[in-house]
Amino acid sequence: MKFTGNLTIRPLGPEDAEGFLRVHHAAVHETARGTYAPDILEAWSGPDLKARLAQYLERAKEEIRIGAFDGATMAGLGVIAPQTQELRACYVHPDYGRMGVGAKIVATLEQIAKSMGVESLTLDSSINAEKFYQALGYTIIERTSHKLSDGSFMPAIKMRKILTDAPEIEALKLRNQKVEADKAWETSWTRRLIIAGITYIIVAAWLAALGVGHHLLHAVVPVLGYWVSILTLPLLKKHWIEKIYRKGNKQ
Repeated sequence: MKFTGNLTIRPLGPEDAEGFLRVHHAAVHETARGTYAPDILEAWSGPDLKARLAQYLERAKEEIRIGAFDGATMAGLGVIAPQTQELRACYVHPDYGRMGVGAKIVATLEQIAKSMGVESLTLDSSINAEKFYQALGYTIIERTSHKLSDGSFMPAIKMRKILTDAPEIEALKLRNQKVEADKAWETSWTRRLIIAGITYIIVAAWLAALGVGHHLLHAVVPVLGYWVSILTLPLLKKHWIEKIYRKGNKQ
């Protein structure tokens, strides 16, 4: 089947339940039938429409659901649960397989999750969808099993993707650490003692070269001046901010 128009993606509501369940059933029974046994497929997406519809409506408040449409036809669907940071579903009707529908759905879900402050998404992938999710940047956490609605389990792969831009975040953290380190150094007593010591040595050496008597004692004077400035500058800064800077900004 070819698209009759541009593929559109929109939120799904209660009125979309029939299309949602139709796509889900077709995707499970066609796409995964070569990977899972018939009893697993039935438990995964069985013929009990009443039970599946009840589940669809019951989870509406905790999930965000979107559908990809070719005109009025639902070609695929996707579901995330922001509270638990889960990508719960991405199913494409077999008629629209290998046309990029699934990738567009996942990309849209990721953008929604990021806009809500979700930093990563985890999912339980079916075995047949492993390569699909890996191609989209999801990495394997562990090979496990997924519990189905009837209590049975199907082999699955737990996967995860970081949604934030890790390199930029790490660079920002490093810049912040450098700023904090520089700030701590500027106000440290170690820095002040080093400056005082270097000042004393240079002045004493200069006075000695000039032949000034008691040069070691005289060299103490600039060092004392330095310490006085250190102790008084915070007070002068506070006075300037309160009496001059803030007063000037109010005018």
